[in-house]
Amino acid sequence: MKKILIVDDDEELLEYLKEAVELEDIGVSCTNSPYKALDLIHSSRYDLVLLDYMMPDMDGIDLCSKIREKSPGIKIILMTAFATVDNAVKAMKKGADDYISKPFKINELINILKINLEKLEFSKCFDNSEMDEVFGVLSNSIRRKIMFILKEAGSMKFMDINKKLGIEDHTKTNFHLKQLRKTNFIEQSAEKNYFLTAKGKRFLNCIESFSK
Repeated sequence: MKKILIVDDDEELLEYLKEAVELEDIGVSCTNSPYKALDLIHSSRYDLVLLDYMMPDMDGIDLCSKIREKSPGIKIILMTAFATVDNAVKAMKKGADDYISKPFKINELINILKINLEKLEFSKCFDNSEMDEVFGVLSNSIRRKIMFILKEAGSMKFMDINKKLGIEDHTKTNFHLKQLRKTNFIEQSAEKNYFLTAKGKRFLNCIESFSK
């Protein structure tokens, strides 16, 4: 299970966010103190920290910088009511990976959390130079389906893949197969069968490890 730490001086918001995020099968710890947050990060393992920009003892930018010093691999998301371009740039320079503007809808926050947790998981499986290709596959539902179809079948010809996808326009299937071959996630044998490459298998293994 993924674990996140939420840091905000608003106790009611902390309780609400904890309940909402835990429904997504994500472990949650909370604190209203930036200094306590640093202690928790030092003593426990967290995948992501969600923190408020404005807090009385230490602002989110400074806390972000201190967290990054202690845990360079952790994901950091800032919550802010002052979502300007300047603040966003400043936050990124101090080590934030993302930010969300207050007030926000809970589904927007959950989406940002999941995206960043996925990025964290894939960064363990792929080099930074490969990440654009990985998310090019991940962001397209047809390419993901093709990958899982080939995992189950082992290998498959074009028309069988198209039938499994249920797509009438064959050119669409052909386009996505070409993109997957171009990025070396699948290959085609001399007998015209498509199959997963080692890179493609690594991609699916990473997805499966994330869902555990």
